[in-house]
Amino acid sequence: MAELSNDSSENRSVYRLRWIGYGFLVFALVDAIASLAPSEILAANPPQWLFQTIGKLIETSVVPLIGFAFVFFGEFFERAAIEKILLKVLSWICLLLTVVFLLLIPPLVGSTLQLTSQGQAQINQALQQEQAKADMQLAQINQLETQLNRSNPEELEKLRSQLTQLNIGDIPNNPQELKTTVLGRIKDARSKIEAGKNTLQQQAQAKQASQRNELIKNAVKWSIGAVIAAVLFFILWRSTGWAR
Repeated sequence: MAELSNDSSENRSVYRLRWIGYGFLVFALVDAIASLAPSEILAANPPQWLFQTIGKLIETSVVPLIGFAFVFFGEFFERAAIEKILLKVLSWICLLLTVVFLLLIPPLVGSTLQLTSQGQAQINQALQQEQAKADMQLAQINQLETQLNRSNPEELEKLRSQLTQLNIGDIPNNPQELKTTVLGRIKDARSKIEAGKNTLQQQAQAKQASQRNELIKNAVKWSIGAVIAAVLFFILWRSTGWAR
């Protein structure tokens, strides 16, 4: 009686694992369908959608792998005739998934290159806009400097009166001192703007490098994951006797 009880318990364990396996396969199917439906934001950027979709499919490949392993557990033990037909179909699906996951690698690499180029172009565009603003400020400063160098004492006196009314600090009474002071401030302003341009360039380069490295890291990780998933699906297909 004890032996019969142990056999019955083992049978129930086999059935439980198989049903859990079928459940995992359903979850994997639903998740794959949801992943393939692009959101409005990602639909506007096909390379981004392709990159993220392939990544998600590869990262969640463990779910169907566990599902197939549980479904195939126990081989032919206590299988109904219709289930044996289903197992043959599922086994060949494993082979199909082997090919699919290997075929995901080229578009993954392609979308990575597209996103890298796209990101660099966007950063360069933003950098050019900021640098154009800085260049405009420099042009205005240079124009002011030229006008100041050509100013006569009467014009300098008029400038001193205008600066006094603006209440921007101590203004020299002597026109020549005023000219020297303003030119010094212009020089300081020019130095700050040029330093700001250099900082923008460095920040843009750092951002491009960070973005590129992140894309490459994910692409390499997912490519390796795709190969591993393909190998495991092939092993599942190869190890199932009903596949042939």
